Amino acid sequence: MSKEWLIQIKGFIRRGDARIAAEVCVSTPESVAGETEYRCRVRLPPFLRREVEIAGMDSQQAEKLATAFAKSIIGDELLEDEAGQRIQL
Repeated sequence: MSKEWLIQIKGFIRRGDARIAAEVCVSTPESVAGETEYRCRVRLPPFLRREVEIAGMDSQQAEKLATAFAKSIIGDELLEDEAGQRIQL
């Protein structure tokens, strides 16, 4: 796992008979220059086309909100590894 990413999971989702490559990445919280808040970048292909930033009042809140956001976007999709085993966030 990259130091840049707090969470980095590569797997697959099932849609019918198809297995589609999927990735879940949440960055390490970063302070925002001139601000009191922290932000985490969230990357979720194929769920989102672009990376988004989730802000929190401190690093822990930013991390929790970013992880909750990722879970909400994935929703009921089953994320699995190469062997077909379910991956929990």
